[in-house]
Amino acid sequence: MSTVTLKNVTKVFGDSVVAVDNVSLEVEDGEFMILVGPSGCGKSTTLRIIAGLETATGGDIYIGGRLVNDVLPKDRDIAMVFQNYALYPHMTAYANMAFGLKLRGVQKKEIDERVKEAAEILNIGELLDRKPRELSGGQSQRVAVGRAIVRKPKVFLFDEPLSNLDLKLRVQMRAEFSKIHNKLGATMIYVTHDQTEAMTMGDRIAVMREGGIRQLADPGALYQSPANRFVAQFIGIPPMNMIDGVIAEEGGALLFKGDSCRVTVPDGKGDLLRPFLEKKVTMGVRPEDVSVSEGKGMAEAVVDVVQPLGPQKFLYLKMGDCEYTARVPVETKARVNDTVAIVFDMEKVHFFDDATDRAIV
Repeated sequence: MSTVTLKNVTKVFGDSVVAVDNVSLEVEDGEFMILVGPSGCGKSTTLRIIAGLETATGGDIYIGGRLVNDVLPKDRDIAMVFQNYALYPHMTAYANMAFGLKLRGVQKKEIDERVKEAAEILNIGELLDRKPRELSGGQSQRVAVGRAIVRKPKVFLFDEPLSNLDLKLRVQMRAEFSKIHNKLGATMIYVTHDQTEAMTMGDRIAVMREGGIRQLADPGALYQSPANRFVAQFIGIPPMNMIDGVIAEEGGALLFKGDSCRVTVPDGKGDLLRPFLEKKVTMGVRPEDVSVSEGKGMAEAVVDVVQPLGPQKFLYLKMGDCEYTARVPVETKARVNDTVAIVFDMEKVHFFDDATDRAIV
């Protein structure tokens, strides 16, 4: 079983820099797990601890059910692909892919079979005689992945492997990584700061911040049911709109009274919000759940910026000192400096406790 288990793993640099803070994680056999978060959140350090390139200050690491805290990286049966590919410039693609197997004393015939099998999976058979300087960024990345595939490891580890590629190639390679995972059925742990990569590739995603995992879930759950304000704003482009206010009661109905709006809380959310009467909360609204019109709405706003984007537009709206974003159909006629009415889809809004930042509903 190619599982990976972290139990209360901590990494402290020096006397006080906590890079990984009591992380526990269970990666299932054959799962594509993504570690995502802003720079400095501890995701790459966590990956390096799994690989054995960093020693954990505390906690246990298991690969395939075996405790590997004191096992050397070469003996952990993992393969790691780095951001910079790390190909030998004087070797052909074939030689780069075969080099690790030669060091392990694998027979020449088996090496040839493994390299050609990996090249077929990656569609780079015609590139095997080329040296790295003759390869594009995407081709170099495939060779680096091929070098990992020929090892047939228990676990593949990827440390931001697409960050050096241009946007078009990153989009293409995201699809390629998903295809590779489907073909191999292997356990993969992939680190990225790009939430789009995370959402489009992972079976599950661990969102990290300040050395800890803030939420672990599948992409749909992360987007639709964020556990806290950080995840709600980190996942989603543009980010979720956040409106500060309080929960109040008038005539038996619950209201959210914000700085720039006053809306009725739907019945389905009332029971969970009632304990927060007269307490500070934040209402979160995804841009696609904000609609604009020329008629009456929940509030009025002035259009500050219009960004056309294919079949849709992003409208950046100002209400006093507050700013919001709406994702609307491209046919929407609102222009800069227009005053528009705003309506929130209240069935889809989120509420967060200001005291803890945790989601209420």
